[in-house]
Amino acid sequence: MNTDDPEAGDTELEADLQRLRESDDEEAAREQVAGRKAGEWWARKRASFAWVRAVATGISPDDVDGEPDAYRWGRLIYCAMHGEENLDRASCESLCEEIFGCTYPSCVQVKGFVEGVAKVYALMD
Repeated sequence: MNTDDPEAGDTELEADLQRLRESDDEEAAREQVAGRKAGEWWARKRASFAWVRAVATGISPDDVDGEPDAYRWGRLIYCAMHGEENLDRASCESLCEEIFGCTYPSCVQVKGFVEGVAKVYALMD
């Protein structure tokens, strides 16, 4: 970086920031695809019809936004499946581990999961 020209530094900084934004967007796209595949797999191989219907009709991808506390996403899915408001930490972690292969999935993974389950449900009609 040329320290004698402040504008050159601004240009380089903006290019670096743009690269980081693009990297973040690419990672989010990969996570959403992985979540969608997980949702399709879960709906086809693990879930009961009642669970598929509950997730597909009870959770909108729009419900999945932001990064709340660590258990929010597991709780959202579990409560849709079981019609319960509360669950213990171990149940959240176990459910997410089974579906996503990790204890705390991202918002984007869960959004993709809901889309995948909804896709399978729509094919059932």
